Amino acid sequence: MTTVLDPIRHRTILDDIDHICQTAGISQHFLTHSMMDVCGPDEVDWVRNFPMYRQKLAGLVLTNGANVSNRLMYMAGALIRNFTDARVYPINTVLRLAKAGELPTPTVLMIPNLYVKAGGATKGLAHWDVQAIYDVLLERQAAGKPTVLFIQDMDSASQAYGDVFRDFLENNYKIVG
Repeated sequence: MTTVLDPIRHRTILDDIDHICQTAGISQHFLTHSMMDVCGPDEVDWVRNFPMYRQKLAGLVLTNGANVSNRLMYMAGALIRNFTDARVYPINTVLRLAKAGELPTPTVLMIPNLYVKAGGATKGLAHWDVQAIYDVLLERQAAGKPTVLFIQDMDSASQAYGDVFRDFLENNYKIVG
């Protein structure tokens, strides 16, 4: 198997790879392969300069939906190889765990579907779900733990989540297409 993991430098990761991948919400492929051929330059830059971005921003918002869940998983794999606790959780998992008071606090939380436009008529999110998501993002910002989000359309997300939510993202996150 070709891998970007170094048998000496990444020994602790290799010794517990199954558990690490399960905890991170990614398959081993994303941990053992480079993100370079799949992720865009802004995503690579964010991972490469993670310590700097972590000091300045609450996270990263991706708006390009092409292969987004895989891109986030490759990013998580790259962060883990650099010994950063990164996890990929769908929004419903985040909401369920947050409401139960059981949401882990990894260094980087990645939500590949914070806002995906629904086809046809939709009632949107319940206001308590919007508040729960906003609480998670505010708590993570206060703790210096970045969050990476996928939002398919900022205008539609603003209608679903509210203008205050959008303002928070635009003023505290790097937003890339």
